[in-house]
Amino acid sequence: MCRHQSYDKLRVLDTTLRDGAQTPHIHLAFSDKYLIAKYLAHVGVDIIEIGFAGNEHEIEGMKKIAKIGSREYSQADDVPIICCFTKSTGSVDKPDYSCIDRAYECVSSADPDKRMLHLFVGTSKELINYRHPKKEAEVLEIIKSSVTYARGLLGNNGYLEFSPEDATRADIDFLIEAAQTAIDNGAIVVNITDTTGFSPPDKYYNTVATLKKNLSRAENVVFSTHVHNDSGNAVATTLKGILAGARQIEGTILQLGERAGNVDWMTVVTNLIVLEDYYKVYAKNIKTSYFYQLAMLVSGLVEQPIPLNFPIMGKKRFF
Repeated sequence: MCRHQSYDKLRVLDTTLRDGAQTPHIHLAFSDKYLIAKYLAHVGVDIIEIGFAGNEHEIEGMKKIAKIGSREYSQADDVPIICCFTKSTGSVDKPDYSCIDRAYECVSSADPDKRMLHLFVGTSKELINYRHPKKEAEVLEIIKSSVTYARGLLGNNGYLEFSPEDATRADIDFLIEAAQTAIDNGAIVVNITDTTGFSPPDKYYNTVATLKKNLSRAENVVFSTHVHNDSGNAVATTLKGILAGARQIEGTILQLGERAGNVDWMTVVTNLIVLEDYYKVYAKNIKTSYFYQLAMLVSGLVEQPIPLNFPIMGKKRFF
């Protein structure tokens, strides 16, 4: 059996256009985002997160970018999944799903089987105490109602991802309950977020492994990593998530993102390819030969140079 047939395939979700766009002191115009999205599709990224449906100002721009997920528009059979990020809202008592409606409108230009909605809700005690006076019960109700509503919009073909925000600081029993509620109501991707960027890599491994072990009907669920780099451990933490069973990674180009940025997914992918027999995942579908050009494109658009010693893309790199 060929190696690529025996190892699970890795999926890459690029969030440069969403999380990366929140980098301090940079600005990405629509034309910049469109160029980046086109190149991401060329490189072979599985999922492009085109933005956050928090308001109506960028909807038309995101709908245009979402056409990259249309086989007819792109004139190709292999096109990326187009994802829009939005908060979980609404409940039985207050059924307001306008944010989810906006997110669905943003991805509507993609083919039905290339649309993804990415819902998040805070799950750590710090976020729950700040946002939800009814505490855990209210959070679970919001997850159930919003995931059910989003699945109804997507139908059976679309992808639905659930992110328990600040997952690595959440109570593990409640995290399991929150993720199980999302799965039971239509989520097929569960994203384990290190929102503060300070989860020790081994603790992150344990969180991913514990969720995989304790969630029912999770055999068809993809577990994803989303790690910020505040501690400088984002690559190591993401790789620990892979070892624990995650098969999707989320990151940005050149570690863009708020504060110290998100994990640079190109560095992670290179590690997985070079050390394929150790990590036992297949990532060679990603065209690494174009990494430098992609990095230079983004560097030019955000008007920030690539550090000389930046892994994989810096001028003094080993490769």
